[in-house]
Amino acid sequence: MAKESKDGYSKICERVPEDKRYLAKKLATEIRFMDQTIIKLKTQIRESGSVEEFKQGKQQFLRENPALKSYTALIKARSAAYSQMLSFLPKQSKETFDDLDDFDDFVTGRDYD
Repeated sequence: MAKESKDGYSKICERVPEDKRYLAKKLATEIRFMDQTIIKLKTQIRESGSVEEFKQGKQQFLRENPALKSYTALIKARSAAYSQMLSFLPKQSKETFDDLDDFDDFVTGRDYD
């Protein structure tokens, strides 16, 4: 399991109102799992390519790598879960989120190798 203490997701959860914090923490756990799975899928896609040769009986053709389909679906699900977690935050002005910039830099600067 990914380290949960004081990562960016934990910092967001700390800002969520108490009545929604349990749900935010559950979402954070799921997002961490998605992050780990995305890394594994990306490695698998890099190793085997985005298309693969598929044989079934006498038929043989190229098809999209199933890992690529999973990767694409998981990226969308992760984005939705992240948006949902952020929706738990109280409505505030942009200036109050300046300290989350480090988290944004962390996420956007990640290399999923």
